[in-house]
Amino acid sequence: MSTVRLVDLVLADPPLMARLRAARSLDLPSWCIGGGAVRNIVWDAIFDVGPTPPRDLDLAWLGPVPHGDLRAHDMHLEATLRALDPGAPWEVRNQARWGATSLDSALATWPEPCTAVGVWLDEHDDVNVVAPLGLGDLFAGIIRHNPARISPKDWATRQHAKRWTSRWPGTRLVS
Repeated sequence: MSTVRLVDLVLADPPLMARLRAARSLDLPSWCIGGGAVRNIVWDAIFDVGPTPPRDLDLAWLGPVPHGDLRAHDMHLEATLRALDPGAPWEVRNQARWGATSLDSALATWPEPCTAVGVWLDEHDDVNVVAPLGLGDLFAGIIRHNPARISPKDWATRQHAKRWTSRWPGTRLVS
């Protein structure tokens, strides 16, 4: 049920759909837009807030890189996306830089399960979901630390800086 609800929310968000089409035009082998871009549309709907634009548009992808320079290739992809969508705060990262072997394994290390969710658009304009840690926390408004990549100290700094509970009353931090 949550997957269907998430797909419905994505389909009803014209800016995100346009950005999914832009990302698809890169013809990457495996990709998704995730993190705050997805979380924001869900929490805006659940908590009747917003719209809340994302601070950045996380485009996670996985695949080979010409000449092996991950950083340079990601910057090239960001420049291509900015040319297509000049106002969008694109942040493109090949997840291979962290040793990921799939989008599932990459997103499973993102700082919170509620943001470890991505969506991608296939050639038929069908929205597909990547959620290796599930959608439960996202739809329940639960913010919890995923220790897979971020330390407790960095997590404390992150939760203070993000101010999730003040932006979306009804969300709650869980240890």
